[in-house]
Amino acid sequence: LEHLLVAERAWYDRDWATAGELATRAAASALQSGQPARHWQALYVQTQSALNDGNHADAIHFAEQLASHPLAASSPTLRAQALSLSATAHRAGDELSMALVHAGQAVELAQDAPPIVLADALTCLISAALEAGRPTAETDRLCRRLEDVSLHVESGHARGMLYWTLGTAAFRSGNVAKGMELHERALELLSPQRDLRQWLRLNRSAANCRLDAGI
Repeated sequence: LEHLLVAERAWYDRDWATAGELATRAAASALQSGQPARHWQALYVQTQSALNDGNHADAIHFAEQLASHPLAASSPTLRAQALSLSATAHRAGDELSMALVHAGQAVELAQDAPPIVLADALTCLISAALEAGRPTAETDRLCRRLEDVSLHVESGHARGMLYWTLGTAAFRSGNVAKGMELHERALELLSPQRDLRQWLRLNRSAANCRLDAGI
């Protein structure tokens, strides 16, 4: 627990290497002492740390361990969360086919999960589908579903992330006006104080979409 607490603190401080190292120790300790819940938590921090540090192969490895973990086997919500992480890691590592498979599985498992878990899964699937150049009819259907789910997500910051994805999808499908509106809503909701790097990425993404649309 001590290793895990300090690992989470390091993660919040963006010291990804230290977070990953301490989470690895926490995972080994939890496994040795027979604490599956702590082991799952430690693996989750390992995955997030590797992903943020750009170690995509490690992130994929840890995420797949999360998805096949005994704790995840007994909880569709935990397995959906792990598969969403795995889809994100596969997409970051340019493995789009696996990203689509895992994101699709996450959406199926998250049907009765809290709205934020289903929203994350849908976001992963839409992002992977857009990057893979899937037909807009498919992404439009997924986007309509994500818009419905977003109404039930309480966190403004989280809704901002959803509007970012929805705005980019609208631009890709040719609906420039809707894309601009959704990106504006995302910029209002995403807090630079909470995550400056994400906020800067959103600004760059919104600007690129407008440039591509001839604005």
